[in-house]
Amino acid sequence: MCRAFSKITSQKNGLHASANVLKCDITLKKTSSKNVASVATLPPLPQIPQKYCRSRFEEGDMVLLRDTQKRIKSSRVFLIGPLKIGNKKEIPGGILDHSNIIGKSVRDIVKTNKDKSYTIHFPTLDEYVVMIPRLMTPIYPKDASTIVALLDLHPYSRIMEAGTGNGSLTLYLARSLYPTGHLHSIDINRDASIKARGNVARFSRGIYSDYVSFSIGQCSKVLNSMDITLSIYDGVALDMPEPWNELPSIIPRLKIDRYIVCYLPNMTQVLELIKQIKYHKIALATEQVLEIQWRPWNVRATVIRDKMGDENFSVKQLTLNDEIPDQALGHICRPSHEPTGHTAFL
Repeated sequence: MCRAFSKITSQKNGLHASANVLKCDITLKKTSSKNVASVATLPPLPQIPQKYCRSRFEEGDMVLLRDTQKRIKSSRVFLIGPLKIGNKKEIPGGILDHSNIIGKSVRDIVKTNKDKSYTIHFPTLDEYVVMIPRLMTPIYPKDASTIVALLDLHPYSRIMEAGTGNGSLTLYLARSLYPTGHLHSIDINRDASIKARGNVARFSRGIYSDYVSFSIGQCSKVLNSMDITLSIYDGVALDMPEPWNELPSIIPRLKIDRYIVCYLPNMTQVLELIKQIKYHKIALATEQVLEIQWRPWNVRATVIRDKMGDENFSVKQLTLNDEIPDQALGHICRPSHEPTGHTAFL
């Protein structure tokens, strides 16, 4: 995964876009002696509301700070916000005034009172759910994105989530349903539900807030209090220690041939779930049990010492300054030493 950092202008790249249609000239070369040229016309670009235009930072935005000091292995990042005029944040390297960020563009550099510099970015969803303050362990991106895939969502889906937690999975589900679906999120813990509602509202200027309904209480009690015609779901995600207790209330509201995904930290819970489904003859078939692992790799430039001759040099300095001679340029490619421990079974 790479992050774009250059500022590209349409004039520099020879691109011409009207307000309605963007045309792209494509030249196709075949193995024959003749060249065939075709013109592809793209559909009109949608009009993006100003509040969703993420080019400049506004009051209320969340901001990712990235240390401008070049580092060989990794860069230090911090999440601050929501931005508010007059607020200040103490971070490594000094105190940063929110007013110094408001109005600035993405990738601009801001400095603390001790002259420590950071580049500013809008956080990705992955960065946001991992770095926001939380009351409990979140469902991490590797599991959340897999749950979205397993539920086979589309923009018109109507989904129920029980166990809102910090709202991390809530955001992944809402993004997959946007802009025509809906998510009903239930949590028995009032504080967790209120916190999750705020986390959803603060991400990307609340773009998904209108597509999520929050309920507080035991899942079965919330569902039984609702008109069943208004609570028919295309999929269900459950993050709770004993999901089998809620299945009798959920099954009548799940469309036939659709999916329930349970997030269960222990294999004993998985076995008990399968046992209870069979014992009570619940109309569910277990399709698969997954444990998701992400394995990051460390891929970076380095210096091949033998090809530098007798010259005195610093590997670190050459690498940081991008001054490695071509004949001595090599790359380190190996699994990262970051921990990749177990989270849960799906």
